[in-house]
Amino acid sequence: MAGLGLAFLSLMILLTAPWWAGTVISHAIQNRTQQSALVYAQQLNAQLNAAQSAYTRSVASTAKPLADFESMTQQWLDHSADVLSVQMLDGTGQVLATNSRSDGQAPSHTAQPFNRLNLISLAHALELQSPTYSALHAQDDKWVVNLVIPHPGPSGVAYVLTLDTAPWTRLMDGHADKLFSVAFVPYLAQTNTTLTSYYLNFPEWEGLWTLKFQSTDPMLGVVQTLRPAFALITLIVLALIYAQWKNFRQQKKTEHQLQAQTRLLEKQSRMSMLGEMSASLAHEINQPLTSIANYAVAAQLQLKQISPDSSVHHLLQKINEQSLRAAQVLVAVRGMTQAEPMELAPIDLQGLVHQLQPHLQALCSQSKVQLRIHCEDNCHAQVHTILFEQVILNLVKNSIQALDENHGQNKRIRISISKHESSVHIEVSDNGPGIASAYVPRIFDSFFTTKEQGLGIGLKLCRSVIERLNGRLTLLSNSPQGASFMIVLPLFQETTLQQQA
Repeated sequence: MAGLGLAFLSLMILLTAPWWAGTVISHAIQNRTQQSALVYAQQLNAQLNAAQSAYTRSVASTAKPLADFESMTQQWLDHSADVLSVQMLDGTGQVLATNSRSDGQAPSHTAQPFNRLNLISLAHALELQSPTYSALHAQDDKWVVNLVIPHPGPSGVAYVLTLDTAPWTRLMDGHADKLFSVAFVPYLAQTNTTLTSYYLNFPEWEGLWTLKFQSTDPMLGVVQTLRPAFALITLIVLALIYAQWKNFRQQKKTEHQLQAQTRLLEKQSRMSMLGEMSASLAHEINQPLTSIANYAVAAQLQLKQISPDSSVHHLLQKINEQSLRAAQVLVAVRGMTQAEPMELAPIDLQGLVHQLQPHLQALCSQSKVQLRIHCEDNCHAQVHTILFEQVILNLVKNSIQALDENHGQNKRIRISISKHESSVHIEVSDNGPGIASAYVPRIFDSFFTTKEQGLGIGLKLCRSVIERLNGRLTLLSNSPQGASFMIVLPLFQETTLQQQA
């Protein structure tokens, strides 16, 4: 009986040995491929971010996009193997200039057609004023992507770099694990990992392209030999059921791991968003609360000097107004996180700035800054009053803080509001030391700040508010003689006001 059991056990080991060997080898190959793929994707993402930042700085540094196009883009073509061509387009997709290479060597001036897919990327980049990648697409037997970099300022043009993805795969040449190759394929929402292939959708390229990693491990030949042999040997139903059960269990385990990783990423994203919202709310209510404290102190001082029948009531009224303002700011910022459209109303910007002028004047007087306001008549725009006021206050406060570094006597801030065809331009400028050129590409990034006590969310929140108002906020000019920010909003026409009346 013991001998029969031992023989049966030996037979089971003999029958299942190929399956066990194949399973162990395949799992080892898959795990190594997945780990190496993540390392490669991180390295590639770092390289693309560095290249994108360099291109963006070059674009931001030129004041004459069309005049400097040839020299700047030729440097890109000469020093970047993945740049096939560069075009300058306006907001409608019209090609203004082009520079490209032919046969991978000599540059030529043949413009490539700009398809509908890339027009979407162009519109997105111009709207958000930030670099945008297009989806992977085929061009001249190559898989390419377009990097759209808008030119800051009023030019309304964008640089479109057509990038060949083939040089990106050369990162594998220096990779420690050379037992797999990588290729760029169009984005696959549903990916299927097999023994030889692994598909990766990296978060930064979601919806643009998918990385396909192909294993070239020589052990694959051993596995592929063992599996057919096992299929011929495993005529015993028990061994077949056992093998299927093991594969099913491993597949479920992998799915659970992927689901757990997905939930973890979603949780981290929500936590990051919650932190940014909390910081934004704290930043927005800081100014009204500061005003409340100032009014309270003024009331206490006046009570000590004059009779109770003086202007105490006026000060208490101010306290009440600022308390309400703090609540309105909180409600408005919360409303920005909702999917519903923001409640806008047509406002005369001249009257709005006039109401805000005493508070602005008080802020400037504390730092001995001269405030000048110029506003043309009939400048109407649809805005959210509370949030728009907070944007102006934040820009002025940033200018005051910049001017605090300037110990001269002639410190000035100028607010100019003017009409330009179908838009209203609000410019806030100062004669401070300006912004360091190295910081310019990042000033609108969340939590980026050059101040010791700064949170780094002021300009980011201002841009978000203006974009919700269907406008845009940009750094118009920057030099050691001062910085200037420009807000552009759609003009609310007088005829529309008359019809609503």
